[in-house]
Amino acid sequence: MKKILSSIISFYFATAVNAQRTDVYMPDTFENEKSNQAFSHFTHNCDSKAELADSVINFIYNSENGEFYPVEVRKYTYDLRNNLTEIHLISLPDRTNILRQVFEYDAFNNITSYTNYLWINSNWEKNLIVRKTYSSENKILTEVFYNRDAEGNFTPYMRHFCNYDGNRIVNYLRQIKNSEGQWYNFSYHYYIYDNYGRLSVLYGQYINGPVFWERTSVYDDFTNRLSQRYLRQLKFNPEIKQNVLTNITFEVYSYNIYGDVSDILYHGWSDNRWEVNGKAVFYYSLLKNKKVSICHNGNTLCVDAHAVKAHLEHGDKLGPCVQNNESMTTNKPANSDNSRLPSTFTLYPNPAKNYVTVKFNEDPSLFEYGMILSKDGKTIVSFNIDCRNEINLNIGNLREGTYIIKIIGSEKTETQLMIKK
Repeated sequence: MKKILSSIISFYFATAVNAQRTDVYMPDTFENEKSNQAFSHFTHNCDSKAELADSVINFIYNSENGEFYPVEVRKYTYDLRNNLTEIHLISLPDRTNILRQVFEYDAFNNITSYTNYLWINSNWEKNLIVRKTYSSENKILTEVFYNRDAEGNFTPYMRHFCNYDGNRIVNYLRQIKNSEGQWYNFSYHYYIYDNYGRLSVLYGQYINGPVFWERTSVYDDFTNRLSQRYLRQLKFNPEIKQNVLTNITFEVYSYNIYGDVSDILYHGWSDNRWEVNGKAVFYYSLLKNKKVSICHNGNTLCVDAHAVKAHLEHGDKLGPCVQNNESMTTNKPANSDNSRLPSTFTLYPNPAKNYVTVKFNEDPSLFEYGMILSKDGKTIVSFNIDCRNEINLNIGNLREGTYIIKIIGSEKTETQLMIKK
């Protein structure tokens, strides 16, 4: 139970740092991503946001009686510009303070720093500072992390350098300071987007080493919203005596009528299967004196936030109408992979030099063929499954770098990253 609680705390608390901005690509640490749509910064008098999150209650699941028990609540505070200024984490049911995060902004509503405070001996003690710098286009350039040294002073111990393709972040370099006070390159973290510009895979790779974590996002066909997300970490598999990316967490997202996350159901990987171990429930308040865009009979209207629910219940769509007189939320991409579940196959060794093995974790007859793709999605090699439980692929002629293995069936598809060394 303590392990589950720790997992929920670390994920949700770190997620909230970046979740509130949608107009800036923010670099992701292991747990840290602008993930759900619980928060948004407002730059127009009339946009598609009708509410702000007040709080989130996290629950753990008791498999013996099938009930969820609240273990913590996160409360949010905003400034007059609706920027998130503080997150306050409190344990339940005793309502003891756990953690605070306090945010500061520049004139362009960019987060310039945030500070973590821990509740220790009935006092708030500062334990982490993160400072960010931006380009003239308001794109994050650096993140520097500070903690206390032996003398109690805050000194930098880790930093990120972000790289972009246009306005979209493609990777960041993580550097760490060693015991002699020298910076060294530790890892790169890469962002892979689908054909619709949505972040589909985020992974970290040691410098000149293997991928050590990978998070994949799946989107709903109709709404384009994040529907599932799963995380894998590099762990030793005694069955094949190899370090392989192993399932850790699996999340299922649900949304309310306003298009905001209503709850997230957590699963953990145990005994070779996913088991429910917790959930988070979001609570919101409608924005006061806020106008929201609605697509009504092919015309974009600007209505009061309190009137949005009635419009949506009568068939109107949230957001402005697009050129084909449909709401933005009706633009659905084809061939989405949201029907798949993680861990269809295991890939080893990874990194690989001459050969890599695809080992299926379920009935291989469910799949028809596979492909090796470049990072930009171009097909390099295709191969048939032919009901084989294991397939050995010759990759000796490939250049060193990162590739995608894609396994395709009539009802599901899965992709995994492969490193050619």
